[in-house]
Amino acid sequence: MKRINLLPPGERDKASREQHMAYALLGLVALVVALGAVYLMFNRQVTSKQDRVNELQARVSQVDQQVATLKWAETLQSQRVAMMTTAKQIFDARVDWSNIAEEVSLLVPDNVWLTEMTAEVPAPMLAGSGIGQAAGGNTGQTDVTFRGSAFSMKDVAEFISRLGLMPQLDGPSLVSAEKSSSQTGVSGGTSSRPVINFEVTAQLRPFLVNPPYAVTATATTAGGAQ
Repeated sequence: MKRINLLPPGERDKASREQHMAYALLGLVALVVALGAVYLMFNRQVTSKQDRVNELQARVSQVDQQVATLKWAETLQSQRVAMMTTAKQIFDARVDWSNIAEEVSLLVPDNVWLTEMTAEVPAPMLAGSGIGQAAGGNTGQTDVTFRGSAFSMKDVAEFISRLGLMPQLDGPSLVSAEKSSSQTGVSGGTSSRPVINFEVTAQLRPFLVNPPYAVTATATTAGGAQ
């Protein structure tokens, strides 16, 4: 059966517009509901994230408090590092007299014997002096003195030449040489063979690094080392 709209044309247009407005309102309501749902979902996520942030901040604050209570350990570590650094500087800047004496005893020629060896650390090499040198070189003063005897000037020259090979010494030179008719203590007795009593000096090579503390160091060895 064919439906017949008995409404006047004006009423039919009005009803159509009202119907379209109703659909639009329904669509708008649906959009608002959807946006509200999305807002609630994101708000719930933000709240969850904020709770997580608050929890992490509380943990960080707790850790900071624990770190503050262990501040003494950091100070102790800094002191330990400083002590280790100072100890290394002391080791690097020390004068190893025992090693020097051992090397001298090994390089003394057969026809040369020492009666005395005196040594003193020069002022530029004393820790805390503020004038320590940063590289090797002649200090221009007497740091080590050797006194002894030899059968000839050639033997004395050989001894000086060997001293020049020592890495700890620099600029060995002859100070005096005096010929004597005899010398007590040669080969366990008195020798009638003429000998030369000599005095040789040398300088210590400056440290590669300045010493960290000031100490007056001297060493004296006397006897008939050969």
